[in-house]
This record gives sequence, C-alpha cells and structure tokens, in this order.
Amino acid sequence: MIQVNSLHYNHPTSTRATRSHTLTPHDAVTLFCIIDGESETTVSILEDHILESISSTSWNIRETSQDFGYITERYNSFVTSFPREDISDIRILLGMLQWENLTLSTVGGTHGVFIEESGNAIDITVHENKSYEFHSITTGKIPVWATVYLSNDNIESLLGYEVLSELSHLTPEAWSDTSKQILEREISSNLHIIRLSRRLYDSGFPAFSRERKKQSDILRDHWAILVEYVRSKKMWEKTKWLIQKIPTLENRKYQYAFIGIGVIILFALAYSLISSILWVLSNTTSDSKNLLIQAKILIDDGQKLTSNPTAFSAKMKEAEKILFDLRKEQSHVLDTQELLGRITSMKKEVYDIQEIDMTNLTSVIPFNSLDITPIGVFEKDKKLTLVGEKWAIMNYVTWDKIIKVTPYPSSETVKSFDIWEDGSIYLLTDKNSVLSPRRDDFARINVTGQNWWEDALSIKTFNGNIYLLETSKNQIQRHKPWVNGFSQKSSLLSKIQPGIFDISIDGGIYIYMDDGKILRYIGDKDTLSSIVLNKIPGEWKLDTTQKSEFISRSYLSYTYILNWDRIWVFQPDSKRFQDVKSWTYIGQLELKTDTPVRHISVPRDGTIHITTTKWVYDLNFEFVDGKIIFK
Repeated sequence: MIQVNSLHYNHPTSTRATRSHTLTPHDAVTLFCIIDGESETTVSILEDHILESISSTSWNIRETSQDFGYITERYNSFVTSFPREDISDIRILLGMLQWENLTLSTVGGTHGVFIEESGNAIDITVHENKSYEFHSITTGKIPVWATVYLSNDNIESLLGYEVLSELSHLTPEAWSDTSKQILEREISSNLHIIRLSRRLYDSGFPAFSRERKKQSDILRDHWAILVEYVRSKKMWEKTKWLIQKIPTLENRKYQYAFIGIGVIILFALAYSLISSILWVLSNTTSDSKNLLIQAKILIDDGQKLTSNPTAFSAKMKEAEKILFDLRKEQSHVLDTQELLGRITSMKKEVYDIQEIDMTNLTSVIPFNSLDITPIGVFEKDKKLTLVGEKWAIMNYVTWDKIIKVTPYPSSETVKSFDIWEDGSIYLLTDKNSVLSPRRDDFARINVTGQNWWEDALSIKTFNGNIYLLETSKNQIQRHKPWVNGFSQKSSLLSKIQPGIFDISIDGGIYIYMDDGKILRYIGDKDTLSSIVLNKIPGEWKLDTTQKSEFISRSYLSYTYILNWDRIWVFQPDSKRFQDVKSWTYIGQLELKTDTPVRHISVPRDGTIHITTTKWVYDLNFEFVDGKIIFK
C-alpha cells in the first residue's frame, strides 16, 4: 500500500502562483498535478484546462497510459496558442499512480526524487527549463521501503538529499509537522511537496545524528568490501577445502585430529581476517579494488530495480562511470570487462534491445566486386535498386547473377535520395542537381524560377513535392510539381529553426533536431509542436556525428529511426497523421555487422533492407503483442 501525503507551503513574500492537486478519477488510479508560474492568470487558465482534461477522460483501467498521454497531448496542443513570453516560466508536473506504478511527465523545472531503502536519492524527472510542452514520459515501479517526492521546485537543492532521506522515515503526521517547520525556517519561496511512500515508519527523526548516519554508511561500505576481499583470498578457499575433508568423529584418534585441524583452521581464519581488516583500513575507497567492488554493489542494486527503468539507469550510469575510469587506467581489465558485459546484458533485457548478428548472413545483392560505394537501397515492384555514390544497380531481382551498373551523368556524386509512395525516385548530388531514373539512365530534373537547386544536405519527397533541408540546417524548402519539372523554392517554416538534423514525412512532417527533440510541423496552423516519446527506457539521444535514417510513411504503422548501429522502433498514437501527437517506444535492434551501416529502407512493416558499405541484408520479423519477433 502506497501512502500519499501532500504539503503546501506558500511563502508570504513570494510573487509566484503555485497550485497542486491530488485526484482519484478511478479507484485504482491517483493523479498528481503541480503547476507553478509568475502570472496568476496564466496559471489559473492552464490549471483549469488540465483539470478539465482529467475530468473528461474515461479512465479505462486497461488503457491508463493512453489516457495519461491524452492529457499531455491535449495540453501541448492548447499551449501553442499562448505567446511564448506568457508561458516561459511555467513549471508543471503531472503524475499518475496505478497500484505501485508511477508515471511522470514535466514542463520546466519541476522535480521528482526517488529515495531508496539505503537512503540514496535519484532524480527521476527530465528537466528542460526552457520547454513549454510535455516532451517525455517516465514510468517505473515504486519498490517496497522506497519513497518518492514530487515538487514544483528543485527540492534536492533546497532541502538536500540527507534531509529528504531522513524525512522519508517519518510517519505521515510527523512528516507534515516536521517538514512545515523546516520550510518555514529555511525556505523563502513557494514549495508544494507530494510524498509517495511504501515503507514502515519510525515515530520521529532517527535517533542517530547525520554524522553517525554517515559513519554507518561508511562502515556498511567497508563491510561489503571486507567480505568481497576475504572471499578473494586463497586462504579462504584452502580453509573451505580442509573443512570438506574432515572425517566423522566416531574414533578418538579422529577427535584429536579434528582438534588439531580446528586449531590450524582457527589460525588460518584469524590470519585471513586480520590481514583483510588491515588491508581495508590501510586503503581508501579510491583504491582500484575498492572501486571495482563499489561498481559490483551498484550493479547488484540495479538488478533489483529492473521494474523501474529510471532508477535502474541511474545505478548503471554510476557503475559505468567507475568502470570506464578503471578501464582508462588499465586497472583490473578482465574484471572490468566482465562487469561492463553484465551491464550490457541487463540493459538489453530491461530496454528490450535485440542484437541482430548479420555477419553470417548473405548479401541479397552480390556487388562486393564492384567499386560502387553504396549509399542505400529501395524496393519497387519487388525489385531492388542499389544507389551508389557514382553508379546505381537498377531493378535487380534478388539472387539474380546478372548485374547491370548505370552511371550518373557527368560523374556526379549522389549524397541523398528518396522514393515517393508512387515509386518516383529522386537523387540529390554533390553539385546540387536532382536526378531521376529514366529507363536505363538518369536525367536531370528542372527547377523553375531559379538558376539551380539550392545548396542542400538531404532530399525528401511526398505527394509529388520535393523537400530539401538547407545546408544552414535552419530551413526546409519545398518545390511543387511544375511544367517540365518543379516550381521555385518556398520556405516551409515561417521562422528559421536552428539545429535541424533531418526530416521525415508520412502526410505529417516530422523535424528531427540536433538535441534529440522531434517536432511536428502543422501546416494549416503554421506551428511546430513536440512529439511526446512514451515509455522511453534509459536515455533517448541521437548521435548526430553518425549516419542516420528517419522513416515515416503513410503505408507503415510504425516509425523507424536508424542512428549509427541501432534501429529504434516507435508506434504513433493515431493512424491519422493529422492526429499524431506522441510515439510509443516498441524496441531497439542492435545491428552487428562487419562493415558500417549506411542506410535502411522499410517497404512494409516486417521487412527492413539494411545497406552497409559492402553488403545489403534483409531482416524479416513481425509484431506480436507490441514486441518485435523475428521469423
């Protein structure tokens, strides 16, 4: 049973408006809403909107994640009508508790802190102080003996981890009284706190002081190190071997022998124990062996938190940092690699990451003998076309031994290409020409109203239009079909948007930013709204230095993102592109190849063509109960 307690402290001199609510729209669901801002009017409007969204939701117990996502998406759509200066300081935390499962999403600098049984504190919220919308959703299970604090401000900084840890041991009544006294004495701003607790309580503050608590933590850590060290000593193994060899004591001769062996064992254990204690006391926790044991303890703790991906990730990051430092110093190399391998295996299980070993597969296009330098492959009419930098292999039938190579005009080098749903193919070259295949060769495509195509990084096409991402990475130019070619460029975005990484189109236009955010362009409103990524395990990030491919198509039920050697798979929340506001994480494919991956294409859900610098592979799979199952 999780107990919920709240405390509202409004400082008399504060100019900010702070509101918080704990609601129970269903017997099995509790909602938490904290909203904070400078403008009383703005806070009231946003508060009313969120509360109205909550009350208008049906709250089907089997679809609570969709209901929660509906509230965040409805808010994101509503807030687009506000001037940015009116909501620049808004902070919102929205939480949902269903049995022991907690779901959180935030706007601005609201905070959630997870206090473990050991007293360790973990920040479980994503902080984007300049954001105006809900960007990501965190979900996890609250373990027994754990406590979670939700607040409108940086509660860790204002109160400190030690105070939060000690407060978590108090009964609800003592917690409310003690917290209020601390806030009135120490805090000069509004602070609303919601406490979720799954622990038994003491009657008040722990009798020991903070200093003694620190000492007990140190002794606990040293005891763990001592146990590991004694077990690592050869004397310990010898002692166990002697014990196993002791005969039965029916004979007096054996009894004397046992006493003699017992004395030897006693001295052996005493020697091992004393030497171990001296070793521990004479070495600081910065010693490499101590650090190795600390990393192992963190991994063991993390293994107990697999139902809480956020807390699990925090433990793994802390352990990895220690192990990476040890590896850099070339210390305990074998042990370090073993523990890092263990972390990798645990991550794959928790994050649903499947490793795909393609080194033993056969390329579906045998082009390795040709210096074609592949860029990617696409499928049309059940035939494959391999696009290379200088040449292309067109209309190839899988496993055919006949290969025809077609060069591009004027030896131009292709840097990007795309295929529209009707099969139209367009290639962007290093000279900013646009090419398209014509039977057995390639022809240049004309552009009207300008002397040449603009300088661009990549090309996309949809509904007959061509979209080019400018090399400035802050604008997308659109060219519509025209007589004998395409019209002159027209800027898609009314304002430049610095840091665009790439785009994908399925009717809706999705813009991928260098910082990992994914924006949706709404043409009829000329606005950008954030795509909320639901159920992301661990950390979502794009490595913009590595090859990437973003695939959203109207004929696909899923979105696929290649980044370096990983394919992320998401499912949009609606089949109508006009209604898509969020994507739900399905899984990851970790590709193992003998050469780097350059491109993926998805002709249909269940098939991915993967192009490396030497080969082309096919992956065939299906989706079963929201999971990727390979055939």
